[in-house]
Amino acid sequence: MLKKILAPLVTHRDSKGRKFMDIVGARYDKKELSEEEAQNVNEAPGLPELIDKFIERNRSGCLVPPEGCRVYILHKIKVQMDRDWQEAISVVGPGTLSNNNIRKVGDQYPPKSGVVEKADIILVNFNSGGSLERACLWADEHQFKKTNPRHIFAIGEKKPWLPIELGVAYVLVAATEKCLFEGIWCACNIWWNKPGRKCILNGVEDYGVDRSCYGGPSEWFAFIRE
Repeated sequence: MLKKILAPLVTHRDSKGRKFMDIVGARYDKKELSEEEAQNVNEAPGLPELIDKFIERNRSGCLVPPEGCRVYILHKIKVQMDRDWQEAISVVGPGTLSNNNIRKVGDQYPPKSGVVEKADIILVNFNSGGSLERACLWADEHQFKKTNPRHIFAIGEKKPWLPIELGVAYVLVAATEKCLFEGIWCACNIWWNKPGRKCILNGVEDYGVDRSCYGGPSEWFAFIRE
């Protein structure tokens, strides 16, 4: 009877384990801790549990969505950070009303001259149980960055047929960097609505509302994976 041959288990002494240790060490060195700060970090509770969770989330190589939710990854999206705000809205959301409040918050997201980025953008959908706060908590667990509205503008421009990719009729993608408008915390979004797209500014509390009963869009929150 042949014995089953098991693949060797990787430890911190093996090349892949040492690579992990090197990454951790480089981050530690980058912080330039004082002796007291280093002692505080070394003695802080919860570090082993944090590492355990990180390894479990990433050991399969797949991004695991929250239970009952969906995740979709857009790879290497080209983001123009230097475009005029009104021009960007007109290109990306030709159906945007001239008086929509999204046109009034561009000063909070000024253009960066000559800056063009490429980013992996993670979209997460919570069905009817989501909110901007819940999405950001999930993203923090994975160390994803929040999206500037210019990132979702890029999605609108590069992915005009996103609803087909996602298998839904209508799609709303929200940026996750908030802005303040008339004393209310808001977030910009793009709504793919047949036959076009429009850009909208909604209050944070407007997200997570179940719109399915009147044919509303499937709601997704956008983050950046570095």
